[in-house]
Amino acid sequence: MRHALLAALAAGGALALSGCATDGAYGPPRPYAGVAYGGYYDGYYGAFNGGYWGPRGYFYYWSPQTNRYHRDDGHHFRRDAGPGFKPIQGRAPAAGMRGHPSGPPPAGPYERH
Repeated sequence: MRHALLAALAAGGALALSGCATDGAYGPPRPYAGVAYGGYYDGYYGAFNGGYWGPRGYFYYWSPQTNRYHRDDGHHFRRDAGPGFKPIQGRAPAAGMRGHPSGPPPAGPYERH
């Protein structure tokens, strides 16, 4: 019984960790890594500090407060211009990079409205 419980706990832990590796928080998966990008940002999250376009067209932005990337579920980043959006550009970090994208963030700041 004890061995079965330990095995179940180990499997659950591995499953939880695998979710962290694929949520985009630690950088882009290979097809999206190292790619130059452009887009537009409305300043909602504060100053722009880098990011990347990832799976399903979402933008993942770098947050220095949490030291990780976050998916822009609010659609404050877009590929086309619109009222209140300012242009951004950069280069996605290398695959598997855990930390801030290389190079300084683009000129800004883009402050929250």
